[in-house]
Amino acid sequence: ESEGPRDRTCTARAFCVNDLLPGKMVVQRIWNFISRHRKKFIFTGILAGGAYYFLKVKLPKVQEDFFESLMKELAAGAASSNGQAEEQQRRASFQKHQEVSDSYARKGLRSFLARHQGCFKIDQCHAKVKAASDSEMKVAAFKELQVECLSLLASAAYSLNVVLMLHRVQFNIAGREAAASQSGESAEANGEPSAAMQELISSTDFFLEKGPAMVVDATRKAVQETTSLQPETAVSTSSLSSFFKEVFQKVEKDIWADSKGSFLLPPDAAGLAKAKPFLDEARDYLESPQLLHVFRSVSNVTAERLPQELAKTGGKASALKEGTVPLATL
Repeated sequence: ESEGPRDRTCTARAFCVNDLLPGKMVVQRIWNFISRHRKKFIFTGILAGGAYYFLKVKLPKVQEDFFESLMKELAAGAASSNGQAEEQQRRASFQKHQEVSDSYARKGLRSFLARHQGCFKIDQCHAKVKAASDSEMKVAAFKELQVECLSLLASAAYSLNVVLMLHRVQFNIAGREAAASQSGESAEANGEPSAAMQELISSTDFFLEKGPAMVVDATRKAVQETTSLQPETAVSTSSLSSFFKEVFQKVEKDIWADSKGSFLLPPDAAGLAKAKPFLDEARDYLESPQLLHVFRSVSNVTAERLPQELAKTGGKASALKEGTVPLATL
């Protein structure tokens, strides 16, 4: 018996449902699996979305900020490096100026020491001590010799500090002008700065010629006012340091008080017209409280070191290393 059209349609629909049933079961199983593990899928989705947002949106901004920060650090590092290099260069230049100044000062000390020695009459004092006919005359002659010897030692140390200080003040000015001339910043031209600096440096000859008598007179006066030492007085490096400090303080008042430090330089009418602006600047330095404070500190250190160096000379003075020694022994 043959099938009708309606029977054939139903049969076709049955076959279609049967064909789709396995796929539907797969979908159902997947959905059931997702339902059972929905928390994991939600977390995975959030994580994937966050990763996508970070990679597409946040990461480029982070990279940009990092790059900008890196460039700023590099620029700051370069500026700091340049600043350190400039500071090192300035220090090296300053140190070079000090070395040249001290070298030039040592050359001038030769003529200074000759004039300095001529201000003392130690040999005559020795002769008086030997020629004394009684103890009273011998003590008086020995005290005169004592003043001369102490004045010689103190004035020599003090003069050395003054000579070095004067040269450093003037050579720092000359070095500054030389650097400005090389960089084209100097207002002078046609070799004028060189002539002016030559006059400025040669002006140190004024103190090398006039300074010995000036310092010796002030030191001898200070020693006479300060010393209460007797030939038999026991002295040590500590007591001698205190003595020299007191002497240097009195010399300071005599030389530096009332802006007399400026008289360490030649007067205005000394034929140094080209160097006059720089000499005026040097006078301002010499009259400044800051320079006097620094020089006072140097003088105190000199007073502390002088007895120690005296003990290193050997002979009877070496007894200072062990303790006290009579002043007459020195």
